[in-house]
Amino acid sequence: MKRFSQVILAVALCLFVAGNLPLSAKQAMDNDRLINVVKSMYESRQEKLKNPFHNKKADALTDLMNPSKVKKAPEIDRQFSDMDDFFCLEAPDGSIWYGVGEFGYEEIKHDAWTERILRSFHYTIYDSSFKVIGEIKDEIEYKDDEIKAALSELAPIVTQKFFNFDSNYEVIFALGVNTANYTNRNYSIVYSIGGKKDAAGNDEPIAVYDGLYCDGVNSATDSWSENYFLTFITEESDESLLDSDNYLDYLNSYKDVMKTYKKATYSGEPQLISEKKICKMNLPGDQMNAAPILTFAQGGKAYFVFQQYEKSFFVDPVGEDESVTEDNNLIIEVSSIGSYDSALKEECSVVIPAEQTVGDDRLLCTYYGIGNLGYEDDIIKDGDDYKFVLTTQKYYAGNDDATVDSYFICDGDGKVEKTLAEDVTGYVMMSDVPGFERQYMFITVSNMGYMLSFVNVPSGEVAAMFNSVVDGYSLSSYVDRVPSGLGYKYAFKAMNPVVEEGDAIEQVVWLDSEGRVIGVDKINLGEDVAMAQMFMSQVALSPYFFNTDDEHEYMFLLKRYRTPGGDGGTEERLLITAANTYDVLLELAPDENKGALSTVMPINSKGNSSLVVVYYDNKVLNADIYDLPFTRFAGGDGSAENPYLISTAGDFGQISKALAAHYRIVNDIDFSDYTLSTVAGTFTGSIDGDGNTLYNLRMKGMPGLFENLSQGSVVKNLNIHNVDFDCSGRSTAGVLTGTALGVNIDNVHIYALNAYADEDSYPDFGGIAGQATVFSTISNSSVNGVINLPESVVGGIVGDTRTTTAVKACSFVGTINGGSGVGGIVGTASNVADSFIDCHVDAALTAKNTVGGIAGSSARATIMRCYVEGSVKAVGTEARWYDHGPCAGGIVGTLGADYKNSSLPEGDDASGEKTSPVTYCFVNISSLEGYTPTMEPDYPTQQSTIHRIIGKSNVNYEPEVVGEDEEWNPIYGDPMPAETAISNNYCMSTLALGEADAVADHNTVEGKSVDASELSADWFKSTLKFVYGNSVDAPWNEAADSDPALYFEVASIINPVEITVMEGNTFDVKLMLVRAVPFTEEEFLGNFSFECSDETVVEMTGEFTYDNGIATIGFSALKPGTATITMFGSKCEVTVIHDPALGVDNIGAASAVVVVSHASGITVKNVAEGTPVEVYNLAGVKMFSTIADGSDINVALAGGLYIVKAGDSAVKCLVR
Repeated sequence: MKRFSQVILAVALCLFVAGNLPLSAKQAMDNDRLINVVKSMYESRQEKLKNPFHNKKADALTDLMNPSKVKKAPEIDRQFSDMDDFFCLEAPDGSIWYGVGEFGYEEIKHDAWTERILRSFHYTIYDSSFKVIGEIKDEIEYKDDEIKAALSELAPIVTQKFFNFDSNYEVIFALGVNTANYTNRNYSIVYSIGGKKDAAGNDEPIAVYDGLYCDGVNSATDSWSENYFLTFITEESDESLLDSDNYLDYLNSYKDVMKTYKKATYSGEPQLISEKKICKMNLPGDQMNAAPILTFAQGGKAYFVFQQYEKSFFVDPVGEDESVTEDNNLIIEVSSIGSYDSALKEECSVVIPAEQTVGDDRLLCTYYGIGNLGYEDDIIKDGDDYKFVLTTQKYYAGNDDATVDSYFICDGDGKVEKTLAEDVTGYVMMSDVPGFERQYMFITVSNMGYMLSFVNVPSGEVAAMFNSVVDGYSLSSYVDRVPSGLGYKYAFKAMNPVVEEGDAIEQVVWLDSEGRVIGVDKINLGEDVAMAQMFMSQVALSPYFFNTDDEHEYMFLLKRYRTPGGDGGTEERLLITAANTYDVLLELAPDENKGALSTVMPINSKGNSSLVVVYYDNKVLNADIYDLPFTRFAGGDGSAENPYLISTAGDFGQISKALAAHYRIVNDIDFSDYTLSTVAGTFTGSIDGDGNTLYNLRMKGMPGLFENLSQGSVVKNLNIHNVDFDCSGRSTAGVLTGTALGVNIDNVHIYALNAYADEDSYPDFGGIAGQATVFSTISNSSVNGVINLPESVVGGIVGDTRTTTAVKACSFVGTINGGSGVGGIVGTASNVADSFIDCHVDAALTAKNTVGGIAGSSARATIMRCYVEGSVKAVGTEARWYDHGPCAGGIVGTLGADYKNSSLPEGDDASGEKTSPVTYCFVNISSLEGYTPTMEPDYPTQQSTIHRIIGKSNVNYEPEVVGEDEEWNPIYGDPMPAETAISNNYCMSTLALGEADAVADHNTVEGKSVDASELSADWFKSTLKFVYGNSVDAPWNEAADSDPALYFEVASIINPVEITVMEGNTFDVKLMLVRAVPFTEEEFLGNFSFECSDETVVEMTGEFTYDNGIATIGFSALKPGTATITMFGSKCEVTVIHDPALGVDNIGAASAVVVVSHASGITVKNVAEGTPVEVYNLAGVKMFSTIADGSDINVALAGGLYIVKAGDSAVKCLVR
């Protein structure tokens, strides 16, 4: 089973409370080692899992926030009562399902105790949204020598087409029973949910296997398929050897037997593909916790790894000679199986010497094994080569069961290749971060104290290493890493809480990837805390897991004294609270009706996040389920009249839970520290960006922000800036959406796009949409960036269009390197009813072939009033059985043939007039390049496909075949006629004709030549029918004059858009201009425009740097006040506040306001009601704001220097 617990965020997948029974506690015989082996294998999987723009808030948002900062307690979304069992299951699609069990017992009263015999069970299965999947129930039938059940639970896996081919889901009931001869017998009983029932209404098993389910691996390559291989484990021994003179003969016959099956065929039941027997005395590792079988899937195959010692590890494990067997080896055997194979195929066998250290009397032995560090990830497959993470465990006398462990990378020959860590006292596995290797924190002891080493696997690179005390903070082993910008950062819980006014204050210390402190969160746990255990997980460390505001919230399991001083004992409590503000989201205590807290499970399963809280009371379980996040959105109800208000990245992530709702973005949002995932499914609602910007998107393997936009959905008024898009593995992809069907996209602008994919991927890609169909419209929109997809169909706006898609008033500025079918606006326009009107391209376009300034290829769609700048280049491709040449043109690379000599589809125009497929277009590119095909043409016009307007047109298509020569080659008739339907197209006279003898006229594929001196706004208006204005119907900017641009293209991006600085200080403002080729420094200064609304408040210092299109300009804050800086039309709002060090009376003297600094932040006193209070750091970033209500204002802050502003006055304060 591949990482069943991966989505169940567990340091303890379940946080079991000391003194209470765990959720799945069962009575079991101490000698039933087999059950412990299976449990250990489950637990091993879980153990590995322990482990530059300022946002300008919309004014309206302030009114939506609760000024009192008192958060409403979350409501319980569903409850389960009087249960005997509650557990999680892995569904076939990898999501988490739930099971609720009720048991029927027979009670037999003895003199001193009551015995309970399990007689029946009833399970209800729920999906990740807690919708009922179905039920199973049955009665337990014991054999004559069987006494009672010692184990009864569902295996943690659900299949659908493993045991048979119907559509019912399948579950495995694990039953272990005590027998009269003091042994245990185990069964795996398979039921079909919704299957056949007997006369009593009980479910009839569809299969019974000896032993217990212990492993499952799904080799399917997509989430909707299923190709499981299941393994069941049991024991065998030769009882005839029990009375042998040499009892070691009997021990050698005592084996674990692992039988692996592949799914059922149409003609029968699951097939046995492997039976592996391992002598118990040869089990790997410490022979208690190491899994003898590990599995993983890769490339559609399942891989099985068996490990064991070559000989018994101990000479006599139960006798007098407990010495270690000499010259022993760890044997690792790797096998694989494909979907259509009937047996395992051996991949490799590796021998690792199990060497023992001599000369150290305290060292009793050293164990060897794999899987101890990363379970199945300890097997590293690279092509046909294998490597393994080997764990050695030194067992010292007097060390109880603890060992001193070391970790190494071994190659396929069993030789140590790299040392990861030696003699560690512990380790923590870091959560994965896209683009980075797996990582572990190893803890070792040195003369400097505890050292923390963060090691990447499999490279062995030490990413960071530092002492456990950093800047005075003593770090605990509660740690994980989270994405941050293009890298990651670490979060540590500090070792011990500090006490402030009787409250226990825990601290979470944030470090950058090199171990430097970058922030500290403080969490108030309240009074009388005896013990606190923090839940630490990458997902839970997101500020958007428990709530979707930008505050971090943390979850603790507490033991709190019932009475001050601790005389009354303790009780367990669950506390979820916001950092620094100390707002409590949820606090739970023992409940007189539900019982004591037993298990807490925060679960994140494919977009459905829940907090499961289980109580235990007198053998009965009760569960409360809370949907996460507790609160979402800054307002609204999702209706068209009152849309959900999105103010954070967390809010944006909730769109997938209501795909038909309506949304409005109320401020700029920075996604730097947010793990972005696509809005899965089909979105049919609306998104109004309200002119705001989404910044710093990291997209990997996604179809787009939305998987599908459909059925009248609307996205409008949205800016997206700085997108790093790895679209590997996708068939279609676009920044906004993979596919758009019947969609209206308007006023969407994407800046600083960097799109790419691995060499094996070739998605149809568009800057906005991968594919647009069925009357979709994209208007008033633009893309600026670099697209490097050398095997793909690429369009600057949309990859592929069909069925009456319209693109109006759109532009692309940047660079595209694609495959066959590249256009500045559209890669492939597949339908004659598509249209591309009033579009502008300024780009360097490169393709293998079929490349055009507007469209790579067009099925005679309407292309009208378009203007193209930049360059167009076809570089050729590997020779095939045909080559149509470059197919490169300034407007269209390949225009579909007009076999009827008419550009109109039948019935398309009642007037009978022809519509030109390319008309009123202008080409002003610097170069148009093709290549010389290596193959001879099949007919004379085939490869003459490079022209200033249209590369390949009607004349280049295959003529009618009138016969065959004696070698069966076609004999062609007259060439196809020249294209006649195009008209009113022009080109700069400086661009050479595609062919020397071509005709350059407005109705030819070369267009009519025009000198630059002839061009003006009036010329474009009268000759090409350009309409000037600021709307989709009048989109051209008249001020652009002879170099046309759309009205929204005079684009500049300023950073920050809002800043507060102290009087007398200097600050920098960055400015980026959206251009295909960045200005040189001289060009930037030559075109520079600047305004300041109040130069007595702010002035330029003269400091200026310019790098790769981004200017950094220095300013000085002269006096308190506000000013608006405008450069190239972009605005930065500057607030200058008073520095009391300059000699003006401070805030306290002026208004009796008092600022008191303490260890956890500050308290602002005596502020008049209605006065705005704000706190800034020295970088000018607002840390806190509120409107005073007359009471004291507490602000939680990390250590540092801050500026507190009340009204028009301010003061500096230091938080130590």
